[in-house]
Amino acid sequence: MSTHATQFAALDNSKFNRFHLKTILVSGIGFFTDALDIFAINLAIPIISYVWWPHLDAHKPSKVGGMPSIITSLLKASTQMGTFIGQIVFGYLGDKLGRKATYGIVLGIIIGATINTALASDTKGSIGIGAMLILWRIILGIGIGGDYPISAVIASEFASVSTRGLMVAAVFSMQGMGILAGALLCLLSLAVFKPTLETTPQSLYNPNFDNVWRLLLFLGIVPAIMAVYWRLQVPETPRFTAAVDGNSELAMKDLQDVVGQMGQGKDIVAAPVATTSHSLDPSQHGYRQEKYAHLTFTQVFGNWKNGKMLFATAATWCLLDIGFYGVQLNQSAIISQLGYGTGDTAFDYFWSLALGNLIVTLCGAVPGYFFTVFTIEKLGRKVIQIGGFAILSVIFV
Repeated sequence: MSTHATQFAALDNSKFNRFHLKTILVSGIGFFTDALDIFAINLAIPIISYVWWPHLDAHKPSKVGGMPSIITSLLKASTQMGTFIGQIVFGYLGDKLGRKATYGIVLGIIIGATINTALASDTKGSIGIGAMLILWRIILGIGIGGDYPISAVIASEFASVSTRGLMVAAVFSMQGMGILAGALLCLLSLAVFKPTLETTPQSLYNPNFDNVWRLLLFLGIVPAIMAVYWRLQVPETPRFTAAVDGNSELAMKDLQDVVGQMGQGKDIVAAPVATTSHSLDPSQHGYRQEKYAHLTFTQVFGNWKNGKMLFATAATWCLLDIGFYGVQLNQSAIISQLGYGTGDTAFDYFWSLALGNLIVTLCGAVPGYFFTVFTIEKLGRKVIQIGGFAILSVIFV
């Protein structure tokens, strides 16, 4: 297989530029959409419980909702069930069909599942709204699971060596912004329908709150549609086209376009073309890429030196997500212990929950994400990760 490693040196050695920023926005909006769709359910469940499983004789807004615990648990876990499937299926398809084609498929799944989740209802038969919501949340998770690896890969494959950490961290930081947007959209949805959400001390129930959670979840399609548009503006990653698809000519055409957008078009035109695995001197740019480009996943990670790094990275991510998802999906219940989720009316109760989620995210998650974005190329990956786990250990203990 012929390679063009020296041409990729123009991409690997480029400074941060407008195309990198565009890539962060294109990939980041995927993570933004994923986080919004996943964690908005944390705010939607109390409202769904209030509307569809009401205790009409309750004397406190927080006691009106009576969703069965099994439905609550499955509704929170359903998206993660789908995510697991989507990551495996679309992670594989991403290497077969390409990042761009796969990205389009998963966004289509996300948009369709989001619409159907917002429109879910009871049936005339034995299938209730809880089962319908769980079904569509699983399908939504499949799409999100496909978007996770594809968005990260797009950012890393367009990144230069010196900006790869910054770019991947910036893409992941959009997850925090998505969680923040969920709280803001919940407040917006409540504000939009406020004139119809009045209750009395004698009756704390108002079925019009059904519109609030539906609008909240439905608004998740907005960033997904934006992601479709922006994704069409970025070509297939040249690294995929050259190394996996084997189309060197198209890869070089895309690479010239990318490097041209970076303002470095002359570098790519002037770079010599490498045609064999022995054409580069070890001192030349691209030597390592060309030397190892022919190796398969099994050949690379079957070597324990590489395999243990992959395992350690995956294991730490898994352990982080156990705590992260556990907290985020139950944050409304947690912050109720901090004085939020109060009020004499249902509107005040849900407003307080959304506001509490907003404050906690704005003061905690968002600064943490952007601290990493701006320091990862200075402090390094390992220092930040060890520091993060140390802080989490103290907090959880």
